[in-house]
Amino acid sequence: MMGCCLARSAGLLLIAGFVLLLGGLSTAEAQDNPISDIRVEGNQRIEDSTILSNLTVRAGQQIEPGSPFDPLLLDTALKSLFETGLFADVTLAREGTTLIVRVVENPIVNQVVFEGNQRVEDEDLASEITLRQRTVFTRSRARTDQERLLTVYRRSGRFGASVVPKVILLDQNRVNVIFEIDEGPLTGIESINFVGNRRFSDGDLRDVMRTRESRWWRFLSSSDRYDPDQLAFDEELLRRHYFDRGYLRFRILSSSAELPPDGDAFLITIAVDEGDRYTISETSTTSELPEVDVEPLQDLIETEDGDDYSRSAIQDTIGILSDAVVTAGFPFVQVDVEPEVDEDSKTVALHYRLSEGERLYVDRIEIKGNVRTLDHVVRRYLRLSEGDPLNRGLLARSRTLVGNLGFFSDVQFQEVPGSAPDQRNVELTVQERSTGEISFGLGYSTSRGAIGNISLRERNLLGTGSSLTVALENARTGGLYSIAYSEPYFRQRDVSLSTSVFSSNTDRIGTAYESDEQGARIGFGFSLGEYLRQRLTYGITWVRVTGREEVQVDLGRRLISSITSSWSYDRRDSALFPTEGYNFDLSTTIAGIGGDDRYVRLTTSGGYYTDLLRDEWVLGLLASAGFIDGIDQDVSIYDRFLLGDRSFRGFEYAGIGPRYLGSDRSSGLGGNMFATLTAELKVDLGLPRELGMHGRVFAIVGTLTGIDRETVVADDGAVVDSGSARASAGVGLSWSSPVGPIRIDWTSALAKESYDRTETILFSLGSTF
Repeated sequence: MMGCCLARSAGLLLIAGFVLLLGGLSTAEAQDNPISDIRVEGNQRIEDSTILSNLTVRAGQQIEPGSPFDPLLLDTALKSLFETGLFADVTLAREGTTLIVRVVENPIVNQVVFEGNQRVEDEDLASEITLRQRTVFTRSRARTDQERLLTVYRRSGRFGASVVPKVILLDQNRVNVIFEIDEGPLTGIESINFVGNRRFSDGDLRDVMRTRESRWWRFLSSSDRYDPDQLAFDEELLRRHYFDRGYLRFRILSSSAELPPDGDAFLITIAVDEGDRYTISETSTTSELPEVDVEPLQDLIETEDGDDYSRSAIQDTIGILSDAVVTAGFPFVQVDVEPEVDEDSKTVALHYRLSEGERLYVDRIEIKGNVRTLDHVVRRYLRLSEGDPLNRGLLARSRTLVGNLGFFSDVQFQEVPGSAPDQRNVELTVQERSTGEISFGLGYSTSRGAIGNISLRERNLLGTGSSLTVALENARTGGLYSIAYSEPYFRQRDVSLSTSVFSSNTDRIGTAYESDEQGARIGFGFSLGEYLRQRLTYGITWVRVTGREEVQVDLGRRLISSITSSWSYDRRDSALFPTEGYNFDLSTTIAGIGGDDRYVRLTTSGGYYTDLLRDEWVLGLLASAGFIDGIDQDVSIYDRFLLGDRSFRGFEYAGIGPRYLGSDRSSGLGGNMFATLTAELKVDLGLPRELGMHGRVFAIVGTLTGIDRETVVADDGAVVDSGSARASAGVGLSWSSPVGPIRIDWTSALAKESYDRTETILFSLGSTF
């Protein structure tokens, strides 16, 4: 009330001033003595016409000769001039019937200088402020820019930073602006504590958050720097964590970050109310669309009776049901869920309801942020086009496909009104990441010894989505040199092209031969559906095989010309780190289209993954099998299958299967058919997730058998091939360490033959920089 009175009093005083200025003229006198001329004084840079055009009293009306000396109108015009930000002071005066406008111009910025900044470049600071060369200087803008610069430093974890703007006056009403900066030390996070949590420990909840406590091993990370925006996002992650585990009444009561007066690290405290855990009692599906049969849709629901209530599973189900109905020919469908909560039993009944949605169409699709990647590279992965019915399920699928390209660190869709009420523009905003890699590698493997490699790779060549890789590798077992190029949309069609040339020399440790190979491959891939692809590949290889006398039939030079047809079906949630879903691959190779070797090779593999405990325990069941048969000739040792090492842990490379046993040596011969079955449980070790460390427990059973005995000369030995099943089991540890990925497995062979070669420890270390 006091502020209102003050404002009203100030307005009355201003009007009274104008009344005195006008010599106490009445309204009638003001009308009888209008303004005959307007004179501008004090301006140096700004033209008179610019000033006069801003003497506005309302839209389209301004003070001009002929206007009355009306105090209210002149007051409005005075405010309009001040609002331009061009003037430090403006006064209006009257001489007879002439209106005099006296102005004091704000200075112009001659130069902006940053002093004291070492951690943040001048260019990055300049992009955050509004004061620039040849802009108008005002003290309010300087204060605003001061706060913006402080925000920059706070985002980087430097809450002790200070910024002081200083102004140096120059001639011709110009100024230099100097921002004196004291960046201060990094402000870390001493502790993150929770109050009110009973179901989950403090450590469990810290793992959910992106913000981390300051520890010595996080020197390469910025996650332990306090950022209010990041903390707000962490609160949302905590809500998702609880909502997906049955706690639908979960609330964050408060969160605080305190910086002690003499401290350099924040103390974060988050108070929560977990509430009770709710389970799902039943699910049902109804439809207001008479043509839609809901019975098959019931099987698509992600949750089952007795499961914990999960908000993300509900959202996934809504998307799956929407996609299924759209695919069935009903593009305008809306899927809603109506939860029915029973507080006595702490259960929730979920009722999914299908209805006719709003009829919306895609007007335009705009792609933003792709500075390097061409528009058409992004558009070919979109499942919607201009003119299509707007389907949010297809938008979500498009977001996944664009994100899977690996070209962007962030992909976001936004709907905005289009050119008509039933039209929507879809804005796709991406943030590009670096796609070029130059890597030098050093590593060690128990099976291959020391390994060194160098590679040059560009995954988005010239923004076209093509990939080019040049690689060189050298190890105790041999070397590899290759150049590969791939084009995912050859000639702008949904056909992928891949080509490669290579040269390698390999010591097949554990066998009786070595090989030198030079060759080339070219392949074309075709999409047969959303998740199914087919690939046709032609390869030609020149091979020279050297070795011991027991395989002398297969020694020498040969040309292999082959064509391979492969099918791949993938419904996993991630190709690199799957937690749910399954995949299946089938490949057939025919050699003998020219060349020396003639055979038919069939291989197949597949996997099923299920999340047993919220991404902490993931069970994978993997199977693979293969068969090769010669066409009017025996299968050579070079073309047979070999098992061991990574392909069958617990046994050396070529450690199982048919074997030559001589008086003073033995060697693996490979086999014409194999089969393996692996069960592996990925286990969370309870350590901070950013360490990238997890364990595994696994068991493997399989066999390798079958050999054309005529290919083996065994004057002083024997060829054995029991065809029996082998089995092994063990535990392993993987760590994404600062020096590179480390992997170690301890395996025991449970079922083996006396002549098999076992391997207890399998270790590998790699580094890329």
